[in-house]
Amino acid sequence: LRLFCGERSVSAGMSNRIWEFLRHKQKTKFCLKEEEVVVLDQLPKSMRNELRRDMFWPIARMHPMFAGLEATDPHIVSRLCDRSISFASIPSMEDVFARGEAAEYMFFVISGHLEYFLRRSISRRGTSSSTPGLAVPAGEWVSEGALWFENWKHFGWLRAKVNCELLAVNAQSFRRVALVSPSPYSGSVIYKEALTKRVKEDVLKQEDGITRILEGRPSDLAGERKAVEQIAQEAFPEVIVKMKRGDSITSLLSGETISRNVNNFFGRKPS
Repeated sequence: LRLFCGERSVSAGMSNRIWEFLRHKQKTKFCLKEEEVVVLDQLPKSMRNELRRDMFWPIARMHPMFAGLEATDPHIVSRLCDRSISFASIPSMEDVFARGEAAEYMFFVISGHLEYFLRRSISRRGTSSSTPGLAVPAGEWVSEGALWFENWKHFGWLRAKVNCELLAVNAQSFRRVALVSPSPYSGSVIYKEALTKRVKEDVLKQEDGITRILEGRPSDLAGERKAVEQIAQEAFPEVIVKMKRGDSITSLLSGETISRNVNNFFGRKPS
């Protein structure tokens, strides 16, 4: 690396940043992924599917739409966990996505925290920057638009402030599983139509709505949770029945429940 930087006349500042990043990355340890545990290959497919649902769904169901799918279409939930959802480990200082890139995933933040920028910051080191970012903590989701708009492109940059664990939902695979329905009255189809309509209305009004309108344009950040929940309730009437029994979606989205689900995922004891 020293030889490369010398021969290519890489500046001292850039060279130091590269060394700092690589030294930090070598010390970084993330949670094991399924494909890294070879013995799991011996499990039958049905048990592998159950394992994936057990790992993925407690995080995904924090979103009202996914909670609605669980209540109405459990077979879709199993297929999504098997085909469309995975874990992503993001080292500190690394971008999850950049402005202008085609959005391929929706993300849930399991642990760590990130920053979202509508303008590129001058410095990639720490928090010192002329363009402050917006905090994206654990329990948030990002880039839901990727699921519903095939041509959705990211409106900003998402960068990990510390080592982060994310749940990634592949948008193309999600559409093949959740939106291929013979009925125009399926919950996921109704949710898509209602949400995309609201997104377009918010863009025209330039309000902070379902897609967190910033500076007169949509962003990749999660919208107002109550608005998302209302759309999900209209798309999945069965959820309203459960809520009348005391099983409120709002409780799924509370900070206490998010912390409990994340602690359970990592085997932590609540503080």
